[in-house]
Amino acid sequence: MKQRFLACILLTLLICSAFVTQLENNKIEKHIPIVAATKMNVLYVGLDNPLQIAISGVKEENTKVEVPKGVIEKVGAGSYTVRVKEGGEVMINLIGENEEGEILNYSIPFRAKYIPTPIAKVGRESGGAMKAGEFKAQQGLRAGLANFSLCANYRVNSFQLTMIKSGEPMKTVTNKGARYEEHTKALINQAAAGDIFMYEKINATGPDSVAVDVEPIFYRII
Repeated sequence: MKQRFLACILLTLLICSAFVTQLENNKIEKHIPIVAATKMNVLYVGLDNPLQIAISGVKEENTKVEVPKGVIEKVGAGSYTVRVKEGGEVMINLIGENEEGEILNYSIPFRAKYIPTPIAKVGRESGGAMKAGEFKAQQGLRAGLANFSLCANYRVNSFQLTMIKSGEPMKTVTNKGARYEEHTKALINQAAAGDIFMYEKINATGPDSVAVDVEPIFYRII
């Protein structure tokens, strides 16, 4: 009888302990920090990275967001853009005050990466075969990122263009900027079936203000 009584007390204590633990867990989970990248799962240096940020159970006006290694701007309800300065780990710090006046602090880590190297294009193609008429109709060379959801504009600073025509010496010109200069356009207007045009020493500057060298591209005129 005594053993049964002790067993009942022990069982009651276990149930109470479990109930208290559940209450504590519910209290902990009442406020959950939410930082979600809208388009990419990383932050890119020099770009406006869209984020959705909130603390569940905390009013938006009582939520403050800080990014020590970058600049954050609020663009809508729970919507922000973050521009980071360097690669590596970036902390998104959230400070909120709940209805009980309790101050809540959270730090959410994000990975920051540098923008991928762009590719060069003439028209819609990054090299390959192109008809003479289409090739001559283009106004310049452009650079950009392939399969990249964020807006990343590149400015072509300069490039070198070489024409290889059967039976003739190679002709090379240097062009400043993306748009063809007169001497470059004059060379392109000589394009005929069988010619090869090589764009080399391509240099472009991205939204992070860093100048990069772009891989050469080649066109065969058909």
